[in-house]
Amino acid sequence: MSYAYLAKVKDPAGTGDTLYEIWYGEDDHVHDPGYPTDSLYYADGKLAWLAVPPGTDVTEGSGTLVSLNLSGSATANVYGDPITDNTGLFLIGDAPNGAVFVSTRTVIEDGATNVWYEINFNHRQAWVPASEVTVIH
Repeated sequence: MSYAYLAKVKDPAGTGDTLYEIWYGEDDHVHDPGYPTDSLYYADGKLAWLAVPPGTDVTEGSGTLVSLNLSGSATANVYGDPITDNTGLFLIGDAPNGAVFVSTRTVIEDGATNVWYEINFNHRQAWVPASEVTVIH
């Protein structure tokens, strides 16, 4: 799994873990009265701390950083597949504009018309269209 982190600190509780602040898709609607029962999955992007134990293999610096940035909206959509036709588009969540993810893979659909960035969202492979991101160099 690849995640972009905003902060990195040693666990103040003394566990020896390194804590990484990341954007993460949290499925927090399951117990909401208005949650659609026919929905298989929907997550909101939220800041979370990921604890990594000492000795865990961590590689920093691989992938493309992308910041979600959907014009005219406070949030950008996150999809289950990189498919633009209406029959295959599967919305799995959203995250606020400015949320940063690392993408280690891109898919180009229909020639150069539609570019998608793969991100990790709640331990799932997810996709965001290039039209909803800004690549951070």
